[in-house]
Amino acid sequence: MAGFLWELDDAAGGESMIKHDLAADGDEAAQEWLLAYNRGDVEATLAIREWMASTVLPGIEEVEPARLGA
Repeated sequence: MAGFLWELDDAAGGESMIKHDLAADGDEAAQEWLLAYNRGDVEATLAIREWMASTVLPGIEEVEPARLGA
């Protein structure tokens, strides 16, 4: 909805922990992956912030309450 697409196909928190361990052991490919992952994380956060700042949402008084059990 915010218009952001990850550069990495396998971007995920669990995967980043595995790559971190590999990078700490000197794996250069894992280090490059982590740089791309962290860059994407920052870019995703910026995209969400910009989307939220530009999106007009109704005030709480304008939203109909959800019907439980409906």
